[in-house]
Amino acid sequence: MSDILNMEAGPELDRLIAEKVMGWKFVPDAIYCAIRQPCFVEESGYKRLPCDFRPSEDISAAFHAAEEMRKRKLFLALGNDEGGYCAVFSEKMRPFQAFAETAPLAICRAALLAIGGTP
Repeated sequence: MSDILNMEAGPELDRLIAEKVMGWKFVPDAIYCAIRQPCFVEESGYKRLPCDFRPSEDISAAFHAAEEMRKRKLFLALGNDEGGYCAVFSEKMRPFQAFAETAPLAICRAALLAIGGTP
């Protein structure tokens, strides 16, 4: 748990969100992604998905991940103060919360905690 709460924004966290939250499969082969960035495909087929999926840094991608969490009946509450952001995913009164300097990072950390993802 503390590993997740201390993860920094960047490719490692983005990949965990893509795989564990979005259900995408990592494809390291440059055939699928000519720009040589990590690419993902859906488990159900080889539909190429965005290589620039950066939920730990991009708020729209973070909200896309939050929408996937909602489908699992885990609902997001997001707040901020002068010290940063707090994201909480709740499941039947069981909260999973994380704090971070940015909203996308807090959302990603809380999402991984909620699904039991490990780095």
